[in-house]
Parts: sequence; C-alpha cells; structure tokens
Amino acid sequence: MTRLSRYQSTLKKWGLIENPFRPTPPDDRKKLAKIFYGRDQVLDIVIPTLSR
Repeated sequence: MTRLSRYQSTLKKWGLIENPFRPTPPDDRKKLAKIFYGRDQVLDIVIPTLSR
C-alpha cells in the first residue's frame, strides 16, 4: 500500500474527503480565539506569537 493510498484510506475511514486541518493558523484573531476558547492566559501569549 502506498503512502497516498494509506492517506486516502484514513480519510475515508473518518468520513472525510480532504484534510480538515490547515498547516498554518488562521490570520483572523477572532478565529484563533475560537480555537483556544476558554484559555485567556494562553491566548494572551499565543495570539501575538502566532501573529509574528
């Protein structure tokens, strides 16, 4: 089994057509806040760091 066929098989197993994850975080700070919802102290550190 090739790497591509394993990848496609895994997606199919989970009922997905494509990978739902992005290799980079969203640029919109509101979208980032939704990802890290409820972690205010972490947000104060992570959002400025990711923005750089």
